[in-house]
Amino acid sequence: MIIRTPEAHGFTGSHPAVAGLKREDLRAGRSGYAVQTKRLYLSPLCLDDVDDVKAIFGHQSVARMTHAIAHPFSDADARAYVEKARHNSSPRLPVFGIRDADETLIGVVGLERTTCGQASGLHQFGPSVGICIAPEHQGQGFGVEALEGLIGYAERFGGHRVLHAAHFADNAASARMLARAGFLYTGRRTAETSLARQGMHEALHMIRLL
Repeated sequence: MIIRTPEAHGFTGSHPAVAGLKREDLRAGRSGYAVQTKRLYLSPLCLDDVDDVKAIFGHQSVARMTHAIAHPFSDADARAYVEKARHNSSPRLPVFGIRDADETLIGVVGLERTTCGQASGLHQFGPSVGICIAPEHQGQGFGVEALEGLIGYAERFGGHRVLHAAHFADNAASARMLARAGFLYTGRRTAETSLARQGMHEALHMIRLL
């Protein structure tokens, strides 16, 4: 695994280079901070990713397993998602696009300070991990590989000791993926909302020691 982060030591604000990134910047290695695993390249989202982000989150099967992704997911929603990721991503709390060997965006993984819904007390250990893999690329181990890349990055540069994650109780695939990446259940269960489906849904919380 190769990790590149020239400003990681001590830099805590939004990365100034991310705002105008294009796909050619990623190819040229100008993303500022990135992770390369055996099959994947994790780098900040860029303006050229809007259509791919819409395709990924446009699947109802994907959106309904998230807290904050609506269904249907419009062009405006996709652009807003990319814009937010570009401006909020930082070396300590990165939001990475997950890219395969053909430079195709197949998912998103990152760290954030927000919770999946209930705010009180969930982040006394560390930031939350969020990950999404496009349905056509699921079942091939890409999610675990991306998580391991993010964890390796966080261990070296994030300044975090523990990572938090949560999944809806009916999301067996995420449960297996997080467990394979070394996350352990805390025993905490909360009732959470999802913009893509009605009602409250049970979420199970996990942590990963670094």
